Amino acid sequence: MRVDCHTHWVQPHHFTPDAAKSWTVGDAVAPWPETTPEQFSAAMANWDVSIVFGISAPSGGVHAERGSRCVCEAGSGQFTGFMALNPSKPDALEEVEFCYRELGLKGIKLYPVLAGFEANDPHLGPFYALAERLGLPILWHMGSTPVASGRLRLSHPLLLDDVAVEFPKLKMIIAHMGHPWQRDTALIVRKNPSVFTDVSGLWFRPYQGVDALIIAQEWGITDKLLFGSDYPLWNPTDAVESLRTLQERAGIPGPVRFDDAFIDRLLERDTLGLLGLDR
Repeated sequence: MRVDCHTHWVQPHHFTPDAAKSWTVGDAVAPWPETTPEQFSAAMANWDVSIVFGISAPSGGVHAERGSRCVCEAGSGQFTGFMALNPSKPDALEEVEFCYRELGLKGIKLYPVLAGFEANDPHLGPFYALAERLGLPILWHMGSTPVASGRLRLSHPLLLDDVAVEFPKLKMIIAHMGHPWQRDTALIVRKNPSVFTDVSGLWFRPYQGVDALIIAQEWGITDKLLFGSDYPLWNPTDAVESLRTLQERAGIPGPVRFDDAFIDRLLERDTLGLLGLDR
């Protein structure tokens, strides 16, 4: 089964003007595109299931908390919705219960660098305990951000090692292999059985992407790499092609370090089973 574990239902109007501007300067990817549920379904036509979520980070200028319900309803079984929220809010536990029981959402997306919380804050223990009890995987944005107000110390993947040790049955995905801290991410994934990482966006900086996949091979975590396109920032078809040509686009000579068979295994991974979502 082909699963895209990292897609967004976020629209331009979910951003404040300052936050929107951050996505269009320097080497930022692009302005966040407007997307309809129909366009979303068409983009995911070659995928059996796509995990979709919003972003809840009002302090960072973006807030699309329950937007994934819209595209999930449009695509029926084609989509699995994750809730987006801030676990440090006073009503976070009630929000999790509501999204799980009333909206049928199957996981959680957290964005600490923009929402402004520390992943290993001991006060968040009840939140993680509830997610673990309900079988809700957490997908974390870890790593860089183009938003100037974001504090990068909140986005270092090593913070998640504390969470994984305290809640060993809680399934977690570190997005983007924690770029630019891919080596740290590999160490966390290697030692914690319930922690995985996705490759979304690694093709944007090809040399670093090659380095990340070599690190994954050297540390023996390739079976815990999950495919994610980061749609709508990238179309999944283009993302796959970018992965297949990563070394060529990075301008690195020599033998191919990861061939089509490597990418095929990544694309065919039993993502839902690994995350406990195939129940």
